[in-house]
Amino acid sequence: QGMLADLKNFDIIPDEGVISETEEKGEYGPYTQSKKKDIYLWVLAVISLLYIEFTGLPVYYLALFCIVAAVIKTFLIRKKEGDEK
Repeated sequence: QGMLADLKNFDIIPDEGVISETEEKGEYGPYTQSKKKDIYLWVLAVISLLYIEFTGLPVYYLALFCIVAAVIKTFLIRKKEGDEK
């Protein structure tokens, strides 16, 4: 919100992206993370099907891998935040 106000102060109007809290502009949206949920679910479904097709392993191995990756990422982020304090 602050960046949009700064752009407005300099009479800069974005061609594409988030224009305000409720408005987006452009052909390649959505530009807000919360609106991308359906896209992410579709991509996850495609990756799961490809995983099953090419590995022959049950999809729960993929789920387990994703959970482990998320835990490691969370650990690394928390460790980095702890180092900065």
